[in-house]
Amino acid sequence: MDKIWLKHYPPGIPSEVNLQEYASLPEIVEKTCARFRELPAFSNMGATLSYSQLDAATRDFAAYLQKVLQLQKGERIALMMPNLLQYPVAMFGALRAGLTVVNCNPLYTPRELEHQLKDSGATSIVVLENFAHTLQQVIARTAIKSVITTQVGDLLPLPKALLTNFVVKHLRHMVPAWRIEGAVSFKDTLAAGRSRDLAPVPLGHDDLAFLQYTGGTTGVAKGAMLTHGNMVANLQQVSVIGEDGKERYRYYTCGQDHDSRNPAWKPFQHLSGYCQELGYDFYEARDMIEERIGRKLKCECELLRNSENY
Repeated sequence: MDKIWLKHYPPGIPSEVNLQEYASLPEIVEKTCARFRELPAFSNMGATLSYSQLDAATRDFAAYLQKVLQLQKGERIALMMPNLLQYPVAMFGALRAGLTVVNCNPLYTPRELEHQLKDSGATSIVVLENFAHTLQQVIARTAIKSVITTQVGDLLPLPKALLTNFVVKHLRHMVPAWRIEGAVSFKDTLAAGRSRDLAPVPLGHDDLAFLQYTGGTTGVAKGAMLTHGNMVANLQQVSVIGEDGKERYRYYTCGQDHDSRNPAWKPFQHLSGYCQELGYDFYEARDMIEERIGRKLKCECELLRNSENY
C-alpha cells in the first residue's frame, strides 16, 4: 500500500520508530533517571525533585509496596491525587513494583469512586487526605486492603512542608474530617522502603500498565487496558518530534525552548497528562512545573492557529 500520508510529515520525522528499544515503562524510568541524574525533573510550590531524587524515591516506594505490603505483579493500585510531587513518585514506584496503576479523579463522588475501585479490583490506594473522606464512605464495599494517605506539602522541604500542611488543614479547612483504620502516611512508606531491597520484576510489552477509566459520559466509566507495549509505543512515536532540532519542538509546545520548564497543567490522572507530562517531557528532561496557569488558553489558541498549516 502506498503510504501517501508520509509526504505530509514535517521534515526529519521518520516513518518508523524502534518499538523494541524498551521492554517496559520502568526500564524507561530507570534509564532516564540515570541519564539526567542531576537535572530537575519536577517542581511544585517552589520545591524541586531532581532525576536522582526521583529515582531514589520511586525505588523506596516500590520496595515498600513489594516487601511491606507484599503486593504481587499485576495487582491494581489506585492513585487519587491532583498534580503534586507525590504523583510521579507513586506512579513510577508502582510501575517499578510491577503493579497496574488505576488513576482516579480526585473530584469523584463516592458513587463514582466506588464503581471504579470495584470494577478495577484495586487492592491498594494512595489518596490525598483532602479526599480521604470520599474513600471512607465506600471503602467497606471495595477490595481495598491498604490505604496510603498524603498531605499537600509532604515532599516539600522543612519548614515549608509543615507550614503548608497546617495552612491547608487548619486555616483553609480544605481537609474534611476522615478516619480510615490502618491508613499509613506516604512519608512513612518512603522511610520504610528505604531499608528494603527491591526485587526486579520482569515486565514485557504484553503486561498491563494501566487501567485508564473513561469519563463516563455515555454511561458508567469503563477501564481501558493499556499495556507497557502501548505506552512505550506512544512515547517512542511522540519522542521523534523533538529529535530534529528545537524549532519543531517549539511548534508542539507553543514556543517553549527544548530546555525550558514546562507547566504541567494537564491532570496527571488523565491519560493526556500522563503521556505528555509524565511520559514525553519526563523522558526528554523538561522540568515539569505542576500547576495550572493562564498559559493553557494561550497554548491552545497557538495550536489552533498553527494547525492551519497542516
